[in-house]
Amino acid sequence: NKNMGFEREQTLMVTMPGDSIGYKSVKNELLQLAGVKSASFMIEKPGKMVRTSGVWYEGAENDEGVNVYMFSGDTDLIETMGMTMKQGEYFKEGTQQFYREFVVNEKAIEYFGWKPEEAIGKLMDFGNRGDDPGKVIGVVKDFHFKHLNEEVDPLVMYLEPNYEGTLLALKLTSGDMSNTVDLIRARWSEIIPQYEFEYSFLDESFDALFDQEKRLGQIFSVFAVLAVFISCLGLFGLTSFTIEQRKKSVAVRKVLGATVVGIVGLVSKDFLKLVVLGMLIAAPVAYYAMNAWLSEFAYNVGFQWLVFIYAATASILVAFMTISYHSLKAATSNPVKSLREQ
Repeated sequence: NKNMGFEREQTLMVTMPGDSIGYKSVKNELLQLAGVKSASFMIEKPGKMVRTSGVWYEGAENDEGVNVYMFSGDTDLIETMGMTMKQGEYFKEGTQQFYREFVVNEKAIEYFGWKPEEAIGKLMDFGNRGDDPGKVIGVVKDFHFKHLNEEVDPLVMYLEPNYEGTLLALKLTSGDMSNTVDLIRARWSEIIPQYEFEYSFLDESFDALFDQEKRLGQIFSVFAVLAVFISCLGLFGLTSFTIEQRKKSVAVRKVLGATVVGIVGLVSKDFLKLVVLGMLIAAPVAYYAMNAWLSEFAYNVGFQWLVFIYAATASILVAFMTISYHSLKAATSNPVKSLREQ
């Protein structure tokens, strides 16, 4: 549910062929379809961006370049991906300043040691400083372009002259997604039938980054259910054994006027004490283990002690319901019959 800094919903990512097929004409054709709101080419998919390069920036220590993450998207990237410009402007349609204009994220400004209000117009170049370096024209609000295990890193964006063999992001309108995808596939087959239509939804591919965590959660859920079931079986058997031993004691209490509620509480309290003791032992271990696991993520929901109150309440209720069968049976049985037994 974390705000990623861009809109991943209703975004179709289409893999473009590596050959020269007139990528702009393909984009324009698909934009004419009902259900396609905007489109943008980009070199990598947000969530799996790994491309880095050395850049020189104004004010660099010893006038040497540094290695940072690089990303390139065409002039419609900001609109299509729902990103936000903090200041300055993004690349404009028709510009010929390829590799000469740069847009940086907020983290990059901090990393370069620039003051936010002075970032626009700062000089920058690929590798080491050239004779005629480019300049920063805009600052984009930080967005998460990698797994949430890591914090947002400094990012430098630039414009390329073409985007053959990259990705085409299509922002779809809300409605019948399946029908819209079928329309896109049909148009694709008309204009470039020699290439297979390969696509994925950005939200699904981003969610796939956390498949390991989902599988881990499922495994823990299965084992937790098994553990509770086995514990209940053991508690059920132990209660039966204990009640059988205390049958005459319970009968005497009933003869002397003890209520059903009083007898159930008497029988149950010893078992519930053990459940509470188990919780007191398990809680610190669980708290330490979960915090250690969550610390692997730069962004996480945290782990509150309130969780243990829920767990303790659920454990006591499950234990009580397991115990109550034999407790009620002993409390409502005929005391005379129990006292006559040898």
